[in-house]
Amino acid sequence: MLLVLVLFILAQFLNYEQIFIQEEIDRRKERVETQIHAETVDREGIAIEVVSDDDLSQRIRVTGELVFEECRDDLRPTGRELLMTLGTTLGRNQSFFESVQVEGHADRQGPTGIVCQQAGIEDNWQLSAQRATEVVRLFSSSELFEAAQLSSVGRGEYHPLSDPSDTTATALSRDRRIEIVLRYSQQGILGGSPDD
Repeated sequence: MLLVLVLFILAQFLNYEQIFIQEEIDRRKERVETQIHAETVDREGIAIEVVSDDDLSQRIRVTGELVFEECRDDLRPTGRELLMTLGTTLGRNQSFFESVQVEGHADRQGPTGIVCQQAGIEDNWQLSAQRATEVVRLFSSSELFEAAQLSSVGRGEYHPLSDPSDTTATALSRDRRIEIVLRYSQQGILGGSPDD
């Protein structure tokens, strides 16, 4: 009977600990989202949206025609400015994150036209991967992140936000985006300072 009581108390303690950790992660997510909205005001032609993936992840969507040059991984000045501001905001909170993964996404249309041919872009995989890598380079150049936290991946056209039957310019534009996936760390929460 004593063993059952000890196991019950231990289970309650572990449950309380997990609840405390999740509440702290939720507080950190809210803090990061508030800072993003306060510091990275949408620029004309670029929008930022913050969504939670699950208990430990948060996703920042950056969409708009003014982020990258057409069919290139070159950032336009407005896109570079916005992403540097975003990177600075995230970098100040880098101790919260286990990892920061940048995903490149493309629309369902393959790269076509003379601009894409001149850029040497063969398909959406290549374009999305190159764009994600360019954002990781930008973030790493700020020296606000540990290199081991950062990664990039190209998703091509295979994770659209719009309905696949919607081929309007607005829908295709929404699918062309960069997503920054923040994976929050559970380490150090129980022993960390309240301002972490």
